[in-house]
Amino acid sequence: GTAPDARQAITSANQLPRVAIALPVLPSELFMLEPARLASLVEALQASIADENRRYAVSDRSTLDGISSARLTLAMLRGDWAAVPPLIDGQRARQDKPAARATTALLAATVAAARAGGGDLAAQRERFAQALAAQLAPMRWDEVGNTLRSLKGSLEINNPVVTIAGVRSRLDPVARNNAMQLDRGSVAGVLAQRNFIDNVLPFREQAVAALAAYIARHDEPIADTWTPRTFALRPDAPAMPVVVAVWDSGADPALFKMATPLAGIGFDRENRREPGLLMPLGEFAAEWPRVQHLMRGARDVQANLDSPAASAYRRHFAALQAEDVQPFQELMRLGGQYYHGTHVAGIAVEGNPFARVFAARITFNWRTEPLPITDERRERAQAANREMVAA
Repeated sequence: GTAPDARQAITSANQLPRVAIALPVLPSELFMLEPARLASLVEALQASIADENRRYAVSDRSTLDGISSARLTLAMLRGDWAAVPPLIDGQRARQDKPAARATTALLAATVAAARAGGGDLAAQRERFAQALAAQLAPMRWDEVGNTLRSLKGSLEINNPVVTIAGVRSRLDPVARNNAMQLDRGSVAGVLAQRNFIDNVLPFREQAVAALAAYIARHDEPIADTWTPRTFALRPDAPAMPVVVAVWDSGADPALFKMATPLAGIGFDRENRREPGLLMPLGEFAAEWPRVQHLMRGARDVQANLDSPAASAYRRHFAALQAEDVQPFQELMRLGGQYYHGTHVAGIAVEGNPFARVFAARITFNWRTEPLPITDERRERAQAANREMVAA
């Protein structure tokens, strides 16, 4: 019979030990690292993953997908195109939604096949375009339409300058503070971004064209599937008010029936009590109309909607220079957090005239660089959470 698996069983990612990888350069410099030094880093990651596989038997799907994605990145950076299809087949087999089974790593699979055929870039692009169109043709629009709209939109706005600048502001300080070491997941993430720039973006024009052609053949106005599912309680129904607490970035009290006698409680970015149930925009208040327009454009791009907001967002994003990236990302993050709690509260109480909103407001850190972790901050966060629960 088959010998029992002696490896430790793993059912969630947090059961695995944290692995640190030594970096030859700062994370943002990995995008320009010469092939020989990059190969050494790829080998180190490959060895780390192989060692983990020898010791642990992972059954958690998301963890397996993460490991498989890292292996896929490393295979493509090595130019081992034959190793790509089995890894993608494994990822797709673990998916339970038809769209994911059809589209997971779609571009990576097609790039690997085109690269494996050899020849110059023009020949590879021609093979890529033909292969991608052939893969798209039999896909069911009702299953993959939204996914492919989003894929096309993300390809159109991908800007390597933004990618590299984001890594520089987010991960370079972490590496500096940790003796040029970074957790394996973050290193794999940076290498995945380099792989995308090196191996996928050269085929962007062909990919966008194939996706646009498929979408044009099937595109119809998006059916409203939500309205038929909604319902509302009658205001004269025999019911009592119910308090719905929304523990998020705050809620605009002007839009809801608020709880009484206490409508909510709020804390600032340092977990100190702060008045106001909606996160204050402060110095960014004047920017809010522009940020709203950009956020609408970003979502329209993801949905492949050819709107004025989408066009403005594409132009703005494509023109970003390295020094613009961090302020832009922080402003968009701040804007998203400003409305998020109100949006969630609106979903929670829709159609319920008896709902009373209690706004449990957190102020999330929208800055790129995280706040330093100190005992004082940790204890203050614990106290704030206890106070929030009690309220």
